[in-house]
Amino acid sequence: MTGFAGGLRLWGLAAGFALFAPLGAVSHQAMAPAFLLPAAAILLAAGLSRPAALRPARGPLLAFLALAGWAAFTHVFAVDCAACAERAPGKLATLGLVAWAAASGAAALDGAAERRSAARALVGGLAAAIALMAVELAADAPVHRLATGLGPDDPVSPSRYNRAASALVILSWPAAAWLWGEGRRGAAAALVLAAAGVAFAGESLSAQVASILAVAAAGAAAVAPGAVLWTGVAAAAGFSALAPWVFLALPDWIRPVAHLLPGSAMHRVEIWHFSAGAVFEAPVLGHGFGAIRDFVPAPETLARYARLEEWTSHPHNAPIQLWLDLGAVGLALAAALAWFAVRPARGLPPPWRAAALAAAAATAFTAMVSFGAWQETWLGMVGMALLAFRALAPGPGAR
Repeated sequence: MTGFAGGLRLWGLAAGFALFAPLGAVSHQAMAPAFLLPAAAILLAAGLSRPAALRPARGPLLAFLALAGWAAFTHVFAVDCAACAERAPGKLATLGLVAWAAASGAAALDGAAERRSAARALVGGLAAAIALMAVELAADAPVHRLATGLGPDDPVSPSRYNRAASALVILSWPAAAWLWGEGRRGAAAALVLAAAGVAFAGESLSAQVASILAVAAAGAAAVAPGAVLWTGVAAAAGFSALAPWVFLALPDWIRPVAHLLPGSAMHRVEIWHFSAGAVFEAPVLGHGFGAIRDFVPAPETLARYARLEEWTSHPHNAPIQLWLDLGAVGLALAAALAWFAVRPARGLPPPWRAAALAAAAATAFTAMVSFGAWQETWLGMVGMALLAFRALAPGPGAR
């Protein structure tokens, strides 16, 4: 049974690492099951062979239980949104699986040979996804057209690859750390640059900026990792706490240069401004999971915006969505959970520590400009990155 469980853990991780990015390049909806299935496999394997490994660390466990308890309290006693209450269990279950798989020992591999097999699967999957996206972006999506039956005159927007570009930028760092540790420093640098190149070839401005921030964070962390960690934590915490006030003032701040910004950026600014205003209607308790889906702005409200014509399913900013859905208390509890995800980077050896801080910088920036806090594809990206560091990094910091 132990042999079967060990194989299930290794091959579950390897399959997830190999398939996550290529499947995401084909269809971003595939990112959620491409994470959920390997995560379930490693938890099952741990349950069969070493049940003690299923026990998550106390800090992440308490933070998640507190967040889930607060969500339950608000949705039962304070939030008047039936659709929000229906969404809550699924969103919390996905977040809980991410936290459980990453904060327990279920993903920990037993030795260098197993880590090598899983790491090669990750590197191979990233290389395949980079090659696929390079072809798609350079040749007007031939694979997508073949798979969907679209004709040569049917338009395919490069934006359909934005989520895959973000995933490549983030996941390139654990793969690069393994390559660097194996003495293949040129391959490590090439992988990071290739992922960034795909981002710059597409339309994802957030992936482009995230790739630059990640390289800067990695370089600084090689010299002063503690300073990078605490600067990043302070910046993320400060911005998250002040987000409603920042976003209310943002349109006035950027008005002198608004004509220089791309339309997609101005669309985000308008969404953030509206969401920030809604935060102050329920700043402590929030409006409920995904409440922005159910808001129906008055015509005079929409008339204030130039680009906010069709309504949005999420605010494209994790901190403002946490404010909006769960209020200040929910934001604080989610911040504690995020801290427990980042904290193990302090104990990782070089080059893993620099790579973890680089991935954290890319993840934090992407969360603040692109995705909602509860999107399954986004949680899949974060979960797969956490599993990669958990499974592949050697030493006590990986456990």
